[in-house]
Amino acid sequence: MAALTLPDYFAGELIDSKTIRGWSDKQFLTGYTIVYADFTFPESVKYPSIPCYIDKTSTVYPLEGTSYLTGPEFLLARNQGCEFDIKLAYHIRDKQS
Repeated sequence: MAALTLPDYFAGELIDSKTIRGWSDKQFLTGYTIVYADFTFPESVKYPSIPCYIDKTSTVYPLEGTSYLTGPEFLLARNQGCEFDIKLAYHIRDKQS
């Protein structure tokens, strides 16, 4: 994320779930992406990577739940075999993309 430049806020757009499922790894790492989704990790995943907040001071990493994810968080979970029911996705390109 340190390599990102300033966001091009006027180029932000909603992304449908079919489109985001076809994205390459690089597309999740260029620009600013937020995904709101229900998720389910396989039982074999020992350390799920999606945080869910219980209250102001407590965070858990469950095998299933609902969360907002950044592009890199979504990519990591997808690479762990996580299944998603994407409710909403939004992407803002950086000014160099």
